[in-house]
Amino acid sequence: MIKDLSCFSLKHIFKKLNSINIFINLRYSSPFPKPKEQMLSWYSYVNRKVKIFSNGYFNKARLVTSFIDFSFIRSLVADAYSREGGRCFDPVLLFLCDIFRFIEGLPSMKEFCNILSHRFSGHPYRTYAGISEQRIPCEADFSNFRARIGENRYNAIFHVLVEILIQLDIITARILSHDGTLVPTFARYRGCNYACQDCKHIPLNRDLISEIRRKILKLLQNPENIPIGKEKRAFVKCPKRDSLPKDVNPPSIEIIAYKLVPFNPELLNEKDQTAKLLGIEEELSKANLMLLPLRSNISGVKLDLENNPFYVCCPKVPADLDARIGYRRSKYNPNKKEKVFGFKVVITTSIEPEVGIELPVACISTPASDSDGSHFISSRFQIKFNHPTLNTYIDIGDTGFDHIPNSNYSRSEDSIPIFDYNIRNEHLSQDDLFNRGYDHNGWLFAPCKATCRPNGYDKEDKRLSFVCAKQCLSSHSGRIPEPIPDCQYLFRPPGFSTHMPIANNPRLLCEIPRGSSRWKKIRNLRPASERTNSTSKSDLDILHHPRVMGKERLGILAQLSCIVVLLKRFVSFVARITFSLRKLIYTRSQKAYENLQLKKIPPWLSRLIQKE
Repeated sequence: MIKDLSCFSLKHIFKKLNSINIFINLRYSSPFPKPKEQMLSWYSYVNRKVKIFSNGYFNKARLVTSFIDFSFIRSLVADAYSREGGRCFDPVLLFLCDIFRFIEGLPSMKEFCNILSHRFSGHPYRTYAGISEQRIPCEADFSNFRARIGENRYNAIFHVLVEILIQLDIITARILSHDGTLVPTFARYRGCNYACQDCKHIPLNRDLISEIRRKILKLLQNPENIPIGKEKRAFVKCPKRDSLPKDVNPPSIEIIAYKLVPFNPELLNEKDQTAKLLGIEEELSKANLMLLPLRSNISGVKLDLENNPFYVCCPKVPADLDARIGYRRSKYNPNKKEKVFGFKVVITTSIEPEVGIELPVACISTPASDSDGSHFISSRFQIKFNHPTLNTYIDIGDTGFDHIPNSNYSRSEDSIPIFDYNIRNEHLSQDDLFNRGYDHNGWLFAPCKATCRPNGYDKEDKRLSFVCAKQCLSSHSGRIPEPIPDCQYLFRPPGFSTHMPIANNPRLLCEIPRGSSRWKKIRNLRPASERTNSTSKSDLDILHHPRVMGKERLGILAQLSCIVVLLKRFVSFVARITFSLRKLIYTRSQKAYENLQLKKIPPWLSRLIQKE
């Protein structure tokens, strides 16, 4: 049992990490396929002394590499390398340099590589990562490394770091807060949210080509009536129109835009074979005209000119086919929603109210069109799979997580779902509430239509108890909608009493009554996940406007952001505790003493999250 925060000082953490680093490296001991002699450089763990100055400053990169032995990364990424091939960089040092860049707040990898190559400025980073001065990695080395190991291996590295903090008793995951954030892709939205790879190569029906040829030949029958210089366009319907949702209007795809103009050798383009492919070259020559293409979405032509000779690329296909449209509230007008073309990153944050720290413990990246709640079970399973010893007692989320499967799963794991209720077009007028028998918080009405008050939770029968508490006898008796003069429940101590099983409405009803003071206090912990997202986007500038496209690349960046937030908050927390302890020893400061004490939480919350 932790008595105060002095056990998280620099000295105590170093003592604990000595055995934890050995345990982690014995657990992940798969040999790396390439021998040390074939590596351009090699990382070796060194326990360096770290100085925390009187103003609280310390070298974050030095402290991170002094705390944790990152040699386990070689075992986690060993299957991505082979013994054959040329020399390569140690994957550990490439990973560490990526972390150094974000921890130091450098905006681009190019700037970090310039610093890394500098004789004096880059010396600390080269020393911590084990980089040889004869061969320093460039931007391409880091990009290729990310693509080689992929999102899943980054996620495995992240959970090993989480495991280290679990063994340090910093992470308990007793209270989890879930939230998603939208991340734009580095590609422009072109108008279709259902585009796929097939939309880049759509085969055209031969009859459609014949129809375009027939229309042009019909115009050439009366050359004097041809509108010279007027733009003509040919369209084809979207081939995916039958599979689109009913409320989506399928776009028309422009095949070609052209105009007929008098023959002009200066406008002639030998590479343009449109007239020849349409079979109208001879007719145009007789009319002394030429076909001038203005726009064309023809992406390919079959050389045999049989069956479907032409292929069209839909102009509404974006460069990033993995990205989708998501919606969020506008920063400038909360009543409006704005579109974001990109991805959604759902991060689960562990809240430690007694210690006073919030750390990410799970991360999932999806297209922006997915709802936050559709990945709640996946996030919980990710934690359960990697850290089976953790027990979660409270799950917190916004209305995006308010789904029956999420509530049922949370309760099946012996946790309490504290999700904001999604009204979903329910009728909440006072008459409608009286007709259904309970208010917007799930509190039942008494026979006099007074709102009953919660009176505990029956864990065995899984139901909430409510009593009217004889409100008609209180000073606020005038607020009773339909008072009953000779109420039969006045002779009972609690007055009218009834029960409401959780199964009747698992979304609205909660073991801690929704709307009660206890429910609100737990609900007020949810901004912890928003702070984690904000740190990744605004403070560290990792997920704000990343220059990446594709779900895989974005997923890697999302995992990196969680790793950086985890490490930065961890080392800052240890440095803060060490600084307060030092101040207490030398100055006997009362404020320093208070900073070293565990944060006070209500006794009922303490009992709730310490069931074991």
